[in-house]
Amino acid sequence: MAWANLGRNRKKTTLIVLSLSLAAVLFQMVCIIGNGFDMDKFLQNFVISDFVVGDSYYINRSWSQGNLTEENIADIQNCGYVEKAGVTRNEKWASVSVPEEFYRYFWKGIYGEESLQQQMENARQADGGYDQSIGLYGVDTFGTGKLKVLEGSTDGLSDQTRNAIAAVYQTKDDGEVIPESNYAKLGDKITVRYIDSYGFYAASDGRKLSEEELENVDSGELKMVPEGFHDVTYTVEALVVMPRAMSGRSVSGAEFVLGTDTLLRDGIHTEYLNFMCDVKAGKEESMQEFLADYTQNKAPLLDFESRESCRKSFEGGKNALLLMGSVMSGLLAGVGALNFLNGEITSVLTRKRELATLRAVGMTGRQMKQMIGAEGIFHALLAGLCSFLLGMLANGALCLGAGKLLWFFTFRLNLWPLAMAEAVYLILGVLVPVLVVKYAEKETIVDRLREE
Repeated sequence: MAWANLGRNRKKTTLIVLSLSLAAVLFQMVCIIGNGFDMDKFLQNFVISDFVVGDSYYINRSWSQGNLTEENIADIQNCGYVEKAGVTRNEKWASVSVPEEFYRYFWKGIYGEESLQQQMENARQADGGYDQSIGLYGVDTFGTGKLKVLEGSTDGLSDQTRNAIAAVYQTKDDGEVIPESNYAKLGDKITVRYIDSYGFYAASDGRKLSEEELENVDSGELKMVPEGFHDVTYTVEALVVMPRAMSGRSVSGAEFVLGTDTLLRDGIHTEYLNFMCDVKAGKEESMQEFLADYTQNKAPLLDFESRESCRKSFEGGKNALLLMGSVMSGLLAGVGALNFLNGEITSVLTRKRELATLRAVGMTGRQMKQMIGAEGIFHALLAGLCSFLLGMLANGALCLGAGKLLWFFTFRLNLWPLAMAEAVYLILGVLVPVLVVKYAEKETIVDRLREE
């Protein structure tokens, strides 16, 4: 009889089962995502040392204005908390002659074909390549140890006599190397042109501009032409990946790394890009307080980031996502529970006369509770089955999708949330009908039989 009643109320049954199933599946997804967010994966892409100091533009906007000075570095190193430290330098004005394929790869997403062709004509060099600015960095022993070597060795970077250079390759967020991000191969000779000075010319007629004229010329009408330069040839001894935390943080053509001494020997416009340090055990909080005070009061043009700040940023994003998911699953569970409760109450109250007749012909209270309870248990079991099936589909989508979109996500199957939700549903399936029948039976059988 219970099953016959369920058949008569397919719409109600579907609504109850669907809302309970979705709540269980969403609860499972929240638990899997919370477990799968891998902080170590996240930090290894963004953190290479306990602290990184640079000018505020570098820390917050991914380019440097060169405000970090030798005096700043000395102040930080002498604060008493630093254990190991290093600096990254960069050369502002340097270029190389790159192959056509790489030049097109870099600029095709920025210029249309016609504009690109015009630019290539202007950039063409005598050797058949195309002049392009590069990101050129100088690293010390501390920084060299942070480079991920793909091929070759970085040992030669510390020896000025070898004129060794490392070609930097970019990676996707998940660490996959992008082969097209640099054209240089192991053993190649790379000639770097260091620009000593620029002349400023009007783009329309090629006329050289005076200092007075420069103040009134729109940047779009201005053309910079190297007037003094010197070339240095290096040998590519390593192909490396340079962590974003120590690089320029914005790609400007091909990128290369030299040893600090070599860059200082050859470069003309070299500046400090960042200062990286690991602190003594237990001194992280003290260093955090020191740098906060230092960058606020003594060197307001500087800023810093720390391992702990990145950790908190990760945790904040994770917690916000989990909170949103938990609220949504809670709402769905509440809707399902209300639908279930409403369904059971409606089922009993609309069948009061029918149930009273059954009692009148000899059905016991226990048998009636079992009959009504069977409906609730059926709802719970059907919701559990649907939750499992939907959960498997959602898990498959999460494994394929989240693993690609969120490179710091590690999928781990977890069926406990579904089991916990099903246990709650079964308890409700037994408890609610019993309470509803008990309430309905407060009226006498005669009164219930009289109801139309």
